[in-house]
Order: sequence, then C-alpha cells, then structure tokens
Amino acid sequence: MFNYLEDIRKYIDDNYIPAAPDNRNISFTSHEFLNHLFNTFPQGCINDYELNEILISLDFKRYDVTTPIYPNKDAKDQTIRYTLTNSWCLISKSILKAEKENSKT
Repeated sequence: MFNYLEDIRKYIDDNYIPAAPDNRNISFTSHEFLNHLFNTFPQGCINDYELNEILISLDFKRYDVTTPIYPNKDAKDQTIRYTLTNSWCLISKSILKAEKENSKT
C-alpha cells in the first residue's frame, strides 16, 4: 500500500494558502476537505487525524465560520438561516490567480 501523506502535504502546500475567515476564498470542514482530496487521491488514503496534523504543520487554523443556508425555492418560508461550522479557511491559489486575471480585463 502506498503512503500518500507526503504527496497530500505537497498538494495542499502547492495549492492553498492559510487564511482568516474574512479573507478566505474557500473553506472546508474536515469532512469536505477529505472528500475533496479523495477526488485526487485514492479513497481512504488519509484520515481526519492525519489531515488535521498536515494542516496544522502548514500553519492552517480552524475557525468557526457562519455560512448562510438558503431555502429551497419552493419553500413557503424564504428566510435565510445561518449555520456555524468549524472550518479550515483557505485561499485557493488557482481561484486567486483567476480573480487577478479577471480584474485585469
């Protein structure tokens, strides 16, 4: 069995920058981040504890992030509610690059 931890560490370091909630362009819960990684690496090659260790070693921090939950368009109550989640706040280098290129035009 292959050990993907160093590959995942490099992938995160190459593609993301630590951010605070007010300047992030993406945030993931640990579960969402694992699912994201499993789109690139084999399913189950890393667990929550290992991901946590990698992110902390790269100076990422968990933040409580308020996220809006929009109602279904057919719902009678159209009130937007909010949920508080414990998330990793990141700046995606590819999104940042695209934003910079779009601002030039």
